[in-house]
Amino acid sequence: MHAKRQGTLYSWQFWAYAVLFVGFAAGSVSLLSTPIDDAFISFRYLDNWLRGQGLVFNPGERVEGYSNFLWIAILAIPSLFGAAPYLASPEIEWFLALGCLGLLAVGARKAADLPNGMHLFAPVLLALNSAFFFWIGKGMEVVFYTTLQIALAVVILVCRTHRVEDHSAASPKTGWKPVLRGTLSLRDALLMGLIAAAAALTRPEGAVAPAIVLGALAVADRDRRKNYLLALVILAAAVAGQFIFRLLYYGPLWPNTYYAKRLPTNLAIAAGLRYLRKFLVGSSEQAAWFYASGWASHLPIWVVCAAAWVFAAKQWRKLWPATLQMVSLVAVAIYVGGDWMPAFRFFVPAIPLGCLLVAAGLSEMAHASEVRGERQEVGEEREAASLLRWRRLLAHGLLVILVMVEGVALVDMIRSHEFGRWRHHIHNYGPMAAWLKGNAREGSLVALSDIGIISYYNPKLRFIDVLGLTDPHIAALSGIHHLKTDVDYVLRSEPDYVLVMFFEWPEIKKTLPKTAFDAMFLKHVAEKNDYEGVAEVFGWKEGLWGERHVWFDVYARKTTTGQSELFGVQALACWLRSKIQPES
Repeated sequence: MHAKRQGTLYSWQFWAYAVLFVGFAAGSVSLLSTPIDDAFISFRYLDNWLRGQGLVFNPGERVEGYSNFLWIAILAIPSLFGAAPYLASPEIEWFLALGCLGLLAVGARKAADLPNGMHLFAPVLLALNSAFFFWIGKGMEVVFYTTLQIALAVVILVCRTHRVEDHSAASPKTGWKPVLRGTLSLRDALLMGLIAAAAALTRPEGAVAPAIVLGALAVADRDRRKNYLLALVILAAAVAGQFIFRLLYYGPLWPNTYYAKRLPTNLAIAAGLRYLRKFLVGSSEQAAWFYASGWASHLPIWVVCAAAWVFAAKQWRKLWPATLQMVSLVAVAIYVGGDWMPAFRFFVPAIPLGCLLVAAGLSEMAHASEVRGERQEVGEEREAASLLRWRRLLAHGLLVILVMVEGVALVDMIRSHEFGRWRHHIHNYGPMAAWLKGNAREGSLVALSDIGIISYYNPKLRFIDVLGLTDPHIAALSGIHHLKTDVDYVLRSEPDYVLVMFFEWPEIKKTLPKTAFDAMFLKHVAEKNDYEGVAEVFGWKEGLWGERHVWFDVYARKTTTGQSELFGVQALACWLRSKIQPES
């Protein structure tokens, strides 16, 4: 009878997983977006690398304008077989997202002592999370980095626990209880070290959280200290190797993106705390930038999470590494000052760990008193059963609240204006890329702010990033990223074309230059008259949102000759006909 019940239960779990994964896959595919502009910066580095010109943005200029080395290396694999990175990356991210759900379920089921079926709650919460969902298909390393962090947490949980058959143990429904292992195998240590090393090679700050967790485990577990130290040695070797490569190939110790975005420590921490506040309670900007991640825009939901984590603390011996890892990821995001992009890119890697802890806490809330109820005297059995029913009702009620709020936040995000704009970056920048492809001479120098898509589709042109991501001089300037600029330095480089970008801001009903450089350059042109406007190129007018989001005013240096009179409408037609396939 027991075996039959287990078989039925596992069959139910199989279909639950099938429904979850198929639903998530269908939603992801139907809403799958093209990569955003920033992703194409990495794609251009990859393209030049595969062409034999080195891991550079402009041939002959060694500047590390990327911060995701391992992600670029992974995208090189399908590129070697003819798959363009802007087509391969969304598919890879989709499979990685499914892997995150599976890893979360495995960690909850095998290591967190969750009763049968309860382990599904963790991947369900993650699948509905709007921040996690937003970054699928954007071409960035976010989903890959998140997969590595949750993989490390799950591997640590699984390696530190194993099942012991004991029908008198804490969970009579499953007939087993997890106990801490006495030793870790060499394979376990190698696996943890390799995952941690991969995280370090994916993001510049990727080594911090794994190093903290593995170091804490080495201190806390004397019997397994050698294994954790081995994992730390692997991590340190990867970090050292990356630093050596960077010093020999590029020169500076840190990526140029670090210098472009860095702030003084006090200002960075203040900005990071504001970033955290927006994540917790939302802000007045939420309507425009949907600063919500399911839980984030509703403070009462965090009360639910806190209640769940209180009960999860009863499994502290098993879950403290995952908790420490989550806190470390959040602390690093605060220390670096947060991020300007929507949907909390720097907090996304910590969200799966929060889902795991919430599911563990709700499971403990619903089932922990069951054993204690069986141990009551006969006269107290009815009272214990009543308490158990109320706790189960509370746990399932809190779970329903979480699922409903996350589902509503996800739908609101999908319907938002900003989601549409970020989903169709290539349509906004494509016409400008087509204009340059048809008008600029080979070797021309172009200055602009958003350098991703436009530069990727024009591999024979050189580009100056006026925001400094790929320019060491501008990156070294003091100030806030997107505000720091040096117009005189850019113009001394004598760019053949300067692209001034304008944004429509529906929330304030105004059209403004995007960056400080754009505004200052327009002032310079009015005073010096050394550049002339030659074209106005409009981005794609997306029918679903009914807004023209972006357009460019193209200015050419007066000594530049040969440009044709191809204007906005013709450039858009060129874009639609040619799809501006990159040159081979």
